[in-house]
Amino acid sequence: MKWFKPSHDFRYFLEFQRDFPPPTGSVAYELCTTKKVYTGNESKQDIWKSDWLRMNDDEPDSRFFEYCLFAKSYDYTISVIWEK
Repeated sequence: MKWFKPSHDFRYFLEFQRDFPPPTGSVAYELCTTKKVYTGNESKQDIWKSDWLRMNDDEPDSRFFEYCLFAKSYDYTISVIWEK
């Protein structure tokens, strides 16, 4: 990750650091390591909350969604992460 800008009202803590690869288990990591790009109906992928977000010890893991946009001509990726 070269740069990121989290939402000011996002209540979770992101589980990655600037200038490091995306977290394993994320769609962004899969894109970086295998060059797999999901399109169409596959664009929205199920992920675990803990893939991107730091959790409390007593907090159960839950399903989140990730939509990873890859701009080939600019060689960059944007991941949008949300819960149901």
